[in-house]
Amino acid sequence: MLGCGPGRVVPVAGCGGRTCARSSRLHGQGEGACQGLLFERENQVVKLIAEGDSSKEIAQLLVISIRTVDRHRENILEKLGMRDRTEF
Repeated sequence: MLGCGPGRVVPVAGCGGRTCARSSRLHGQGEGACQGLLFERENQVVKLIAEGDSSKEIAQLLVISIRTVDRHRENILEKLGMRDRTEF
C-alpha cells in the first residue's frame, strides 16, 4: 500500500514524534479521541496501521527503521491499554 492515492493519509516528517499530539491539535493537525495520549509520530503510525500498512511499509513512509515502528506499536498498545496487536 505504499504511495499516494485519493483519500490516503501521507504523514509528514517533522519533529520525529517528540511533539505531543495534544499541542499539535492546537496547530490544526490530527484528529481522534486518543490523540491526547499519543505523540504525533504514534498517531501517524496508528493511521497507517488502520490503512493496512505493514511495519516495513510504515518504516519506508516515515523514513524510520522497522524496529522503531515496532517500538511505536508497543508504546501505542501500552498507552491505550491493549494487550496485543489484534486489538488495533
